[in-house]
Amino acid sequence: MHHEYVINPSIVGKNWGEFKYLLDRFGFQEGRVICRFPKSWLRLAHSSAKNQGVSDLTLKEIEVKLLNKRRNALVRSRRQFDPTLENWLDNACIAHEAMPFRAIISEEDDTTHNVASVTDIDDSHPLMFAPTSKDIKRTPREIAQACKLLLIASKSIDIVDPFFDLTKNGYAKTLQCMLAVLVEEQKVDVMVNVHFRARASTSEEINILRQFRQQLREAIPPGYSLHLHAWQKKTRGESFHDRFLLCDRGGLMVGSGFLATGDHESATFTLLDDAHVQNLHARFWGDEPAYTRVGEAIRVDADCISAFPP
Repeated sequence: MHHEYVINPSIVGKNWGEFKYLLDRFGFQEGRVICRFPKSWLRLAHSSAKNQGVSDLTLKEIEVKLLNKRRNALVRSRRQFDPTLENWLDNACIAHEAMPFRAIISEEDDTTHNVASVTDIDDSHPLMFAPTSKDIKRTPREIAQACKLLLIASKSIDIVDPFFDLTKNGYAKTLQCMLAVLVEEQKVDVMVNVHFRARASTSEEINILRQFRQQLREAIPPGYSLHLHAWQKKTRGESFHDRFLLCDRGGLMVGSGFLATGDHESATFTLLDDAHVQNLHARFWGDEPAYTRVGEAIRVDADCISAFPP
């Protein structure tokens, strides 16, 4: 659902007018994110602008603009950068061959490596095409892959599906693939919550899960855990029906939910506006949740199932 772009840090100060326009086209809600390539990309962009003699006022504008984009548009590149290569573009092209970017934005064009000039690229450019909704096959792997960039960029992950049930293979396999994405990227400092419609008391739910301990060991890798939260609709309150992936970096609406049924079916995935994500998140974590919590939360990992205060 999200496309990765990389931008030559030298163009930030040299082509600030074009770059400022372009920067507004990036963000998780836009379906386009900017890779920090190299890891010090922000510092290099700032240094480049300063060395090119931009005014103090423009330099301050650049600082503010880049910092505002840090949370909702910048991601770790996960690609090797060779500091011995003096030419940034050569580095980007080599990285592109190993793990393709959607586009490399620099000062020139090169269709071989999806390089586009900052002066030419705009909303109508083919490399900027990034649909904000898409039909995804309902297999565990394709569901997880559609969520991948959002998962690996976030520290807080909330899976919202009123029918989520770890005792059903279709849900357990999807969760397994989503957690496998985190394992592959060595993301360990992540809080994963699952919100579902209450089916039983906390103690009954724990007993049910214990009967499926082996399946849970397969679904949840060592070192990872998830917290299950049961909810009920309030009288004349919000309906608990829609399914979402809500993260601290952005969110998705998942039409048919996280149940994997096979590649003969698809679910519509839709990117959510950042402000909308915050409002939906508050339904569960706000001072006055939109639903009634049932019992205690349940912590589940590969070896333990227990209740704890939410």
